[in-house]
Amino acid sequence: MNRSYASLSLLSLALGLVLSGCPGDLDDPARFGYEPEGEAGTGATCPSDYDVVADLFANRCGGAACHGEGSAFVDLVSPGVVERVLDQDSPSCSMPFVSSTDPASSYLLRKTTDSPGCGSQMPLGGSLSAVEQACLQSWVESLASGSGPPTAMDAAADAAMDAAADASAEDAAGS
Repeated sequence: MNRSYASLSLLSLALGLVLSGCPGDLDDPARFGYEPEGEAGTGATCPSDYDVVADLFANRCGGAACHGEGSAFVDLVSPGVVERVLDQDSPSCSMPFVSSTDPASSYLLRKTTDSPGCGSQMPLGGSLSAVEQACLQSWVESLASGSGPPTAMDAAADAAMDAAADASAEDAAGS
């Protein structure tokens, strides 16, 4: 009796550990290491409507303990991301998050590879899909060249600052 009880307990414990360690849900198959057909290899392309800040950083990097607003690490989700990463050195590795002179050596790109050269691969406990990596690469290159559109969050923040500046200018002109 004790032997079967011990076996049943061990089986229950193992099943509980497996079920509690599930890293994602079916709405996010990349969390399971699954890449839909066409994403594997080097031929991945970034969809034109993909917003790296809203779609990648907010969903995969932006937790409060990681790279969200108020975290101890670089904030990748709040308005002003471009200013925080473009030609700004990582405090832990002394290399720019996004290098305008050598985008391929940018820290953000290196950190998402198997061998980042400094610290651990990001995101912790996983990796980006080929499409996510292609989108990050494209975003970094567009920032480095100065041709990239701002993210939706940065555009909203810029619009709010422009409106405030216009209001101040009108107030000053009316005085």
